[in-house]
Amino acid sequence: MTKRKYTSYDEIDRDLKILKLEKEIQLEKIKQSGQQMRDSLGFASVLPDVAIGAVDMFSKGMKGAVLGFLLRKIFGRK
Repeated sequence: MTKRKYTSYDEIDRDLKILKLEKEIQLEKIKQSGQQMRDSLGFASVLPDVAIGAVDMFSKGMKGAVLGFLLRKIFGRK
């Protein structure tokens, strides 16, 4: 950060307001990232992957492949 020479209190106030707004924006971004992480680790998003994995592991042959395919289509997984 470079040192700046101010010529008036208005310049200082303006820069402080800008810094405050930038801080609030960053805080909102952090909150949003936390919410997205919480959503991605939630029960509703993990359950389809567990179900697909269980079908793949325990079902053999064509039946397992069809069930896995159907679950992937239902839950929108690849």
